[in-house]
Amino acid sequence: MHTDKGVVEHLKECDVILNDDGSVITSAEVVKLLDDDWHGVKIDYRFSKAPYAPYVFFAMTTSSGLRPGNVLQEGIEALEAYIRKNEPWLYDPEEDYGENIFEFQTFTKNDLTSTDARVLEPEIEVDLDFDFLYQELLQQEVEQDELGRPVRMLYIGTVFELLPSGKYYTPFARSNVTDFEAEMDQIWWEKAERAAQEKGCYLTNGMGSASDVFLVMYVQDEEDD
Repeated sequence: MHTDKGVVEHLKECDVILNDDGSVITSAEVVKLLDDDWHGVKIDYRFSKAPYAPYVFFAMTTSSGLRPGNVLQEGIEALEAYIRKNEPWLYDPEEDYGENIFEFQTFTKNDLTSTDARVLEPEIEVDLDFDFLYQELLQQEVEQDELGRPVRMLYIGTVFELLPSGKYYTPFARSNVTDFEAEMDQIWWEKAERAAQEKGCYLTNGMGSASDVFLVMYVQDEEDD
């Protein structure tokens, strides 16, 4: 199941994003923390001194999977501590804290949509030395690709080793990956292809196995002579 909007889009609506200890964290950090052990809790608070400004926030906790009631309590406590320290003016002395008007929602990494992966784009590393690979490619014998064109090809690994998801799938059959994982893989391909293009090369899947990845360069006619 996926949310109508990505978790990151939800976070952009928030005034503050809190860890369960009350510390402020970024939306990118939230995406990284959302795995099987971390859950996000979205709560909408209204304060009497700011009745038309919803104070929406996320509280992060490791206990949300098994004890959702505790998550809500942890989130409320974190919000109250944050407000008392940073924005005490929001409290009305005659009231307790505020009014929770939104039934809290929990999110796991399975709820992420593909748009959320872009938040982590700077951290997705190709982890290939294209200078070294290019020199190795130049040592390969010239062969013909599927269209009969002269090329040099260098095996650089499998999708299981190279891609963030570590999975093989096709655009038309990818039930084994989430939209988030597929987008992470797409970001990897974009970065790897740009690096290959800088060397005058391109990437392709293998001749024998579709899970193999090769670095390829066309060979000029004069090179064949």
